[in-house]
Amino acid sequence: MEIISKKCGICKIDKLFTDFIKNKKCSFGVNNKCKVCQQEYRKQYNKSNKEKILKYNIQYNKSYNKEWGENNKHIVKWRGMLNRCLIYKGKKKNGKTEKILGYSIEVFKKHIEYQFINNMDWDNIHIDHKIPLTWFKPETPVNIINNLFNLQPKLAGDNISKLNRYSDNISLEYFVLIKEWILGDYLSKIKYK
Repeated sequence: MEIISKKCGICKIDKLFTDFIKNKKCSFGVNNKCKVCQQEYRKQYNKSNKEKILKYNIQYNKSYNKEWGENNKHIVKWRGMLNRCLIYKGKKKNGKTEKILGYSIEVFKKHIEYQFINNMDWDNIHIDHKIPLTWFKPETPVNIINNLFNLQPKLAGDNISKLNRYSDNISLEYFVLIKEWILGDYLSKIKYK
């Protein structure tokens, strides 16, 4: 005879196995508390231990986020580049980075790493816009400003000293795409190949 129900350790009601959370360590492979009682228990526990849970979450997030950032510097720079642009434009992010920019993190990483020279790595570079953000009209779509043709790695010191200047040629293809989005006098300063 197959057993298909179990008595909850809290409410003492016989219930189907589907009314329990799976747990290989417990008898019959399900928890001793039914889902309803378990949910009530968690609610009471969370209410009684708010400070303890908050301290744990803060500590966990600090260590996890720091470790994650150390292991994913390219993602941090990719998202940071987009956020900087959105802040400049006074807008909020309203979707996934990949969808907003029109390319994946893998494509971004390959594009930037392909341009690494000398001692460049993800620790010592900034993502530079060949044509500065301020040269674009305010209504310019973010994906045009952050197009791969406009991005290059620069050593941090070099990028900081560049300030708001244009210094590197862009492709003719990108120039054709952006010429309607560039502010007044800046268009004549842009060189393309």
